[in-house]
Amino acid sequence: DRDRHLVPLLRSDLRMGRDGVAGRWHGLLLTLLATPAFKSALAEAYTETYGQVTDEYARGVGISEYSSYTLSVQFLNRQTYVKDLVRRGSLLHTLSSSLLHTLSIAAFADDDEDDDDVQHGGPPVLPDDPDAPPRPLDLSHPVMMNRRYSPVISDLKCVLNVAGIARVYSSRCMGPWLAVLRRAQGMDPQVWIGRGGAHVLEEPRGWIFAFNAGISLSSLFEKILAWGGADGADGDDVASPVDPGSLRSMDDVAWHTLLGVHRWFLASLP
Repeated sequence: DRDRHLVPLLRSDLRMGRDGVAGRWHGLLLTLLATPAFKSALAEAYTETYGQVTDEYARGVGISEYSSYTLSVQFLNRQTYVKDLVRRGSLLHTLSSSLLHTLSIAAFADDDEDDDDVQHGGPPVLPDDPDAPPRPLDLSHPVMMNRRYSPVISDLKCVLNVAGIARVYSSRCMGPWLAVLRRAQGMDPQVWIGRGGAHVLEEPRGWIFAFNAGISLSSLFEKILAWGGADGADGDDVASPVDPGSLRSMDDVAWHTLLGVHRWFLASLP
């Protein structure tokens, strides 16, 4: 039973450790994944528990190499399962909001920003006040130092490799994606020290963690822009049956992207 067994076990997955129960549990999952019906149920449970598991992982719980993250490649690179999850409207927004939430955990405190505004679709707008710059990322936070955003980015890349998904993502998740970029913008300001300041005895290492995060985020650009086929055709088979006209054209996506960049630019002015 998915709700009675799979969901609770996946929610506890990060706390099982790297051997013993966890090893037998993951071995059982790999064996059962040979059954299509079970793989479909696991894909649904994985998506349903993703937000909670990602939140715990970002806060330092568990090791990705010994977690359910290692199983996602079994279904997130399969067209049948990915398109089914996308049609139900949960997968893409779950991944996007989880990435934004992970980066937000690494941001300095004392901010009232609410990430919930970008979790449920809607127009591609930024989640917070466009007149207020977002709080900067703390490059010494474990999320940045240990790349605890990597599993989410890996899952996103897997999903975006499926034909047609890039256009659907650009149509439905531009708001969360722009919010992610806005959160990461200027994460390493590299402030110069004046001549009258103290001598720098040790160079800060924050730029290394900012560089790694920038490389990871940049790797998604090519995937998001990989629209195949003629404009207006790609992604039609995964459009929502209740909203078949929900997919945007490239011109429309470009307009909303420029709008988001414009709002970020205004917020960055002194």
